[in-house]
Amino acid sequence: MWEKVVEDFLDNTVNASKEARLLQSHHPLLQISQRSVLRIWTTYLALASGIADKNALIKVKAQGYILLALDGQRPEAGHKSLWYFLDVGTDQVLHTEYLDIADTPTLKCILKEIQAKFQVPIKAVVSDHQSSIIKAVKEALPNALHQCCHFHFLKNLWRPLEAIDRHLLLVLSTAVNGLYINRITVKRLAIGSGKAGESIRDFFLPIMQDLKLVIDGETKAFDHWAGVDAFIGIKEAKARLQELISKATQPWQKTMLEHTIKTLNAALEESKEFFDRLQILIPRFNQIRRILGKEYATMARMKAVTRKWLTSQKKFLQLQNADQPDENRRIKRLTYQTTSEKVIDQWICFYNSHEPGLFTFMEVDGLPRTNVGMEQDFSHENRFFRFHYGQLKVGYNVRVYGGAVLRVLKHYKSGQTRVILKELDKGIEWKLELAAFQMRSRQERKQRNSKKNRSPWEGINFVAKRLGAC
Repeated sequence: MWEKVVEDFLDNTVNASKEARLLQSHHPLLQISQRSVLRIWTTYLALASGIADKNALIKVKAQGYILLALDGQRPEAGHKSLWYFLDVGTDQVLHTEYLDIADTPTLKCILKEIQAKFQVPIKAVVSDHQSSIIKAVKEALPNALHQCCHFHFLKNLWRPLEAIDRHLLLVLSTAVNGLYINRITVKRLAIGSGKAGESIRDFFLPIMQDLKLVIDGETKAFDHWAGVDAFIGIKEAKARLQELISKATQPWQKTMLEHTIKTLNAALEESKEFFDRLQILIPRFNQIRRILGKEYATMARMKAVTRKWLTSQKKFLQLQNADQPDENRRIKRLTYQTTSEKVIDQWICFYNSHEPGLFTFMEVDGLPRTNVGMEQDFSHENRFFRFHYGQLKVGYNVRVYGGAVLRVLKHYKSGQTRVILKELDKGIEWKLELAAFQMRSRQERKQRNSKKNRSPWEGINFVAKRLGAC
């Protein structure tokens, strides 16, 4: 039985309560609780964790130094954060610990503990720019180099742009969703449309479909600006609708088009300042992103190009007669109302605070410029293990499987698939749920394909033909 419980644990197919039910269903005389299953798993993990630590010790000692990546994840609000310390050279987890507060003294103790345990120096550290981490590394590891994560640095620059873009999309979406042709009662008939009993709303429905597609975007970190795309799309739609007025033969047609154009024009005027602000900021953001993403032959060359970007930002502030940034002032979270001058002012402050750690990766072989891959994978596995084994087992699992835990469970296993199919056969509610899921999937796929296959301004062109035929 012990082997069966551990085997199910390793197959990642069940949680503790389900494992207890399965055992009792196969062995009716057996009395076993969820707590007993958890105790067996904990015993296994404790033993396996000790073996994993020994293996990590052998590999790290053979390497002769540690390249340490660290990160903390809070499973749920109000819970402790699980901190995760990985040697990127050997892909071994060196330490995991739940912390109520990850302050400088606490992290200093952990760093010293890791160095003492593995008896090799920590050569370099990669992390985000959390002040407690920066201070802890500086005080506990005075000889270690520190790399500030490029992703977190760029995300700090990107956040105010995201806020502006999101607000820009909100203004335009509100205008489109509030258009009169979208709200007019279906009882108002389209007289002279050529189709008996057709309502005005149905007549203009293709135009609404085009406008909905324009605002149906999503801002993607660094790459896609849904608000900017919507502004450009609404501006083009307004121009196309203006051309339709000359083709309108019925009073209701002209009235509805004029009302729509007026509303869209008001939305464009209201949002233009946000669009113009992004036209200033996005190219500057893309420039620093390309600089940090491009490999340079030497650290001096990368620093020189980055400082050239910094100088151009300062010149922009001078041309705008804006105050030069105070390097000692506190950085605040910006909103969509923040001017482009204040955004760039804060960018300069961010760069000055991050510069000592932005280029360290070029000094140390094997040191990554970012820990975002570890952070993302750790977050996924954290959620997975919490669901299956409970919060307190996550740290054990990460240590047992080492760096491989970040990749191992991303693929289905045949045994896991068989268990799911057996569960589906047990009750009608599972089958109904599966059928509903499949239906939603088909509808979403159909909707995506219709958007993908739809010609640009297909709806406006269709209404233009109908206006000409009226």
